[in-house]
Amino acid sequence: MNNENNNDTRIGLIIGFLIVIFCLSMAFVSARGYGDGTDGTLNFTTTTKAYGNLSTPTDYTISGNTLYLNLNQVYNFNSFNLGAGTTLSTTDTSGVAMYINSQTDLNISGTVTEGVEEFV
Repeated sequence: MNNENNNDTRIGLIIGFLIVIFCLSMAFVSARGYGDGTDGTLNFTTTTKAYGNLSTPTDYTISGNTLYLNLNQVYNFNSFNLGAGTTLSTTDTSGVAMYINSQTDLNISGTVTEGVEEFV
């Protein structure tokens, strides 16, 4: 009977260890990159404006050198460039955050605002 308890304990420990290894491996994979790139490449500068796979007015709107993205919408870019002299903002009056994922670095040289409150 004592051997059966020891075997049950060993099996439980092995299963627990495998679950921990699985969870750690999933966390590592998730931390490698952000998003899946389905929205393409966003390049918003004073001279170049490319919006990847986004559609206006569903995903974004623009006014001059200001790009307006939606709150509570998850954006998944290959790369994201907000050039100097431009502004990223929102016209939404509800929502909590602007979710911008990029598989590469986000280059933000412009200004990021939400309404009248300036963030960068």
